[in-house]
Amino acid sequence: GEPIRRTIRVIKDAMCGFANVSNNDMISDRRSMDVVKPRQIGMILSKLLTTLSLPCIGREFGGRDHTTVLHAVRKLKPVETFLWKELKPETPLHLWVSTAFDGWSAAGLK
Repeated sequence: GEPIRRTIRVIKDAMCGFANVSNNDMISDRRSMDVVKPRQIGMILSKLLTTLSLPCIGREFGGRDHTTVLHAVRKLKPVETFLWKELKPETPLHLWVSTAFDGWSAAGLK
């Protein structure tokens, strides 16, 4: 539905602003780390903060296969470390990430 798409759009826009990349970069085939990291983080946040399936998330990030999204989610620990080091506290993205990871911790998935 549209509310979930808006949520992914908000996540992608936030990652674009945070990483200083364009939305076109986020859905492109570019594999440079300045694009890959925010794309992976965006996919992880989309998985954590929406009810969309991995294939749906992949489609929202440039038609990627669900295994690409799964790979990003499995890289949670290094990405989590990156996020805590790089995100400034009290920004909307920091609060989203904090909430998402707290939920995973409570579920024993961290």
